[in-house]
Amino acid sequence: MSHTPKTLSFHYPAATCHEGIPIGNGNFGALIWGTGNSYHFTINRQDYWNHRGEIVWGKDAGYENAKDYIFGGNHDPLAYAPNMIGLASEDMPKPTRMPVGRFDVNLESSITDGELELATGVASLGEQVRTVCCMNRDVIAIEFAKAELVAVPNNSPDVVTYRKTYQIPEPICFEENDYIGWTQANGNDPVLCAMALKFEKGALLCAVLAETVEEAKAKAKALLDSTPTIQTCFDETKTWFANWWSNTPLVKIEHERHQTLYDYGMYRLAGFTQPGTAAPTLQGPWIEDDKMPPWGSDYHFNINVQMAHWPMLQGNHPEQFLPCLELIKGWFPIMEDYAKRFCGVEDGFMMPHGSDDRCMPADCNWSCQFDIGGAGWMALMYWDLYRYFEDESILRDFTYPMLDASMKVYEKLMKIEDGDFFYGPSPEYWDAESNHPWGKNPSFQLAIVHGLLGACEKAEVILGINNPLAAARKALAARLPKAAIGKAKKLPWTEEGDTIAVWDGLVLHESHRHHSHLAGIYPFDIFDLDGEDQTLIDHSMAVWQKNGQGQWTGWCTPWGAILWARRSEAQGAFHLLDAYDKFFMGPNHLSSHNAFQKGLTTIDGLEAPYIMQMDAYCGAVAAIFEMLAHERRGETHLAPAVPEAWGNVEFDRVRLPGNRTAKGRRVNGVWEVLEAK
Repeated sequence: MSHTPKTLSFHYPAATCHEGIPIGNGNFGALIWGTGNSYHFTINRQDYWNHRGEIVWGKDAGYENAKDYIFGGNHDPLAYAPNMIGLASEDMPKPTRMPVGRFDVNLESSITDGELELATGVASLGEQVRTVCCMNRDVIAIEFAKAELVAVPNNSPDVVTYRKTYQIPEPICFEENDYIGWTQANGNDPVLCAMALKFEKGALLCAVLAETVEEAKAKAKALLDSTPTIQTCFDETKTWFANWWSNTPLVKIEHERHQTLYDYGMYRLAGFTQPGTAAPTLQGPWIEDDKMPPWGSDYHFNINVQMAHWPMLQGNHPEQFLPCLELIKGWFPIMEDYAKRFCGVEDGFMMPHGSDDRCMPADCNWSCQFDIGGAGWMALMYWDLYRYFEDESILRDFTYPMLDASMKVYEKLMKIEDGDFFYGPSPEYWDAESNHPWGKNPSFQLAIVHGLLGACEKAEVILGINNPLAAARKALAARLPKAAIGKAKKLPWTEEGDTIAVWDGLVLHESHRHHSHLAGIYPFDIFDLDGEDQTLIDHSMAVWQKNGQGQWTGWCTPWGAILWARRSEAQGAFHLLDAYDKFFMGPNHLSSHNAFQKGLTTIDGLEAPYIMQMDAYCGAVAAIFEMLAHERRGETHLAPAVPEAWGNVEFDRVRLPGNRTAKGRRVNGVWEVLEAK
């Protein structure tokens, strides 16, 4: 049975672009918003970057130098940045995705509502405008009766300031017969051309990149001229989405808001990345046009990229892993060079924590840039892809080389230390008391090491590889602790006991947005939650609860729901999924990094709430899947955390490891069907 998603309503006026209706095909997209009689198509391309100011690891960019700097008394992350990553000041340029601009559709009368047919990808503004983003070409088709179409290049103050600061020319508008648009030079990067082809009752929009203005205009014109009719675009898009939903697991729950999280999340996942498109960044093809994108909308490899891929597994869309795979495979020589410079290993892999599409650092905090876990986590993400879909060719050509080379960096660090330990960060954690961003044996990194050791061993059996390091690695796995262990203080209703620490000597003592010290629960699944590790996990989650949600963000809240689902705690998972919906979902289904309401977190974003990231949308979908069915430590758990508040529930074809699927049906509180095969 195919999943049939609901149609979503959008209320107008929509005063900001992220309140608008999103359409996209993985590479090209638009946000449709506006007020009065004017409605804006804010367009963007996932591959539109300005690479100015690439940060290059400097002469001191090594493990032992980093330790000396961090533990030597001066902990200002910029104090040694010129030597470490070539960054002399925080205001130096860094690689960033670029805003594009918009096309305005000026109507004869205002509208008060819009609709997005999730089943077909068709968006509408009242009765006056219908539109789709073609899924097989970078074109948006618009159908309207009476309207004026206007090209509006990006001249928001923030973007104008950026262009002036870095001597980027202003956009140049053109109008040539039925073609309107603008070109935008972009320093040493390709020229962008945004172009519309006008018809009597509609238009086609596109944005392309080329080496020169003339080539960009010719390329845009050729793309629009070769596009079939507007109606053909609608028909092809409907067919594409019918196939998308036919391959998407059926999920029906009697909780309107959580059903919306699933339906809308899977729709946005379709437009976020597809085979043949650029690898997805923080915001995908939906960059705002009123400012430069937060964090450059880059690749964050310490949770955000990975979280955005989570629902692709149980959601039965392995094809969506390909863009990131192809990107990273092209980085193999660069990652090998980083590892050699960092710790002297000849055949290891490292990647920056925050990167542009050329594997160049895009973040000024060098103590986070040297996160040895990024490459390992990405390797384990693709190991999960193998576990779910069992594609041996990807395992041989990409995943196993990533696993093996990432593990070699950890082995080299332990060789340098002459023991079973190393130093490094727990993602974005900075201990205020010691003023340190690194510690000994961070639990996050130990979880990755155990994940790599287990995956390498299994992959070598599958591929018939005789690795000379195998015996030493098996011995290391047996003696290396699963986590840094600290003592939890006696809390109300809990006893004093061992707890998972952030790193040796540091038990979590404050609310923090990264649940990284608990990553051994999820996503790395290294703890026996129902057996020998149960008491440790109980104490650890009690400490985590005690510290509360006062410093949480939108994306980390669904991750918290997954942690409760992994403990088979339905109410805990439901509570955090609901907290995400109530505090971080704003007008017109907008998900924000910062909360829209006070009462949950101090990162409430009331000054600037509109920081959209796709990881949160994807994390919410992943949480729903985890509540319905998951495997932990090789054991299948069906309906482990399905709350009563979901009422009648039906799910089918939810993917599990081993190329299996799960299904279930609950009617009036009774599970009539619950099986995996």
